[in-house]
Amino acid sequence: MRLFIPMITLLTLSGVAGPLPMEPDEAPLIVAVTADGPEMTSQVSPRFGQTNYFTIVEFKSDHAKTVVPVSSTQSTGAGKGLANQLIKFRASVVITGKIGSKALGVLRTAEVKVIQGVSGTVEDALSRFESGELR
Repeated sequence: MRLFIPMITLLTLSGVAGPLPMEPDEAPLIVAVTADGPEMTSQVSPRFGQTNYFTIVEFKSDHAKTVVPVSSTQSTGAGKGLANQLIKFRASVVITGKIGSKALGVLRTAEVKVIQGVSGTVEDALSRFESGELR
């Protein structure tokens, strides 16, 4: 049996794929939100391992934000693979509806904070995170 490793592709206007670039003097906070679509008005995906997209937001020290929709392809049991991909994107925080124990373990081992039980739009979830309502 072959193990299916899900792929996450970073979509940018320039067509460049890969982890978000990071300046040496800057340590941005990178937040990944599971999403049903690529827009900020998309709903937070209720299940991490079955999400269609991640909205990856880079909060910089000057309060500027970079928002990147990331498409994911997965199959059953893909949570660990998705978690590893988010670690490669240097995610510091993951916001989702629910996450399985194996994916949660992978993220916790990498010291990625996981916020579960979130619903509503991606935009609303990020706003609640910024205000400190989601911890």
